[in-house]
Amino acid sequence: MNVGFDPWIPVVTVAGERKLASLCSVLTEGEKFVDLAVRPHERVALMRLFLCVSHAALDGPKDYDEWCEVPKRLPDAALKYLMKWKEHFELFHKERPWLQVVGLKSAKENDGNAFTPLAKLDFSLASGAASTLFDHQGTQNWDRCFDHSQQALGLISMQNFSTCGLLSRPLWNGEATADSANSKLHSKKYY
Repeated sequence: MNVGFDPWIPVVTVAGERKLASLCSVLTEGEKFVDLAVRPHERVALMRLFLCVSHAALDGPKDYDEWCEVPKRLPDAALKYLMKWKEHFELFHKERPWLQVVGLKSAKENDGNAFTPLAKLDFSLASGAASTLFDHQGTQNWDRCFDHSQQALGLISMQNFSTCGLLSRPLWNGEATADSANSKLHSKKYY
């Protein structure tokens, strides 16, 4: 799945229809959409993504005059930028998946429980002792299905917010990562 060109962002169209749009569509055909159909934390994460791609595509704006030209320049600039970096927006790229680290392995050999369930990407699901209505053991359901659009939205939301606490300890290049999201506990930088 390419997050630049495949639909994954929940939007509301001018006609009031809820659908999925690509990052490219949002930035080049913004007049077709009236809102995002997402929860508050997802909205913040998506707006940050839109700003990052827009600023990179426009290389600015540098001043007020350029700012006034953004609505005219953004569609073409965003399309060119996303086309240039298309391969880098692949969610499951073998060498550099979008916003992910390649080569993570379980710190414990053959331990399927060593990794955190995908359900942790959705903040609204139950976690540990914090249950939610009708979802008392959300992270213990390894068989939950998340489509690619949910995975991309969860990934970008998770990377925009620190949930703190203990984490899974995968191996990265043969070394165990820190077991806490608290940056003060990191003895080594992994970026």
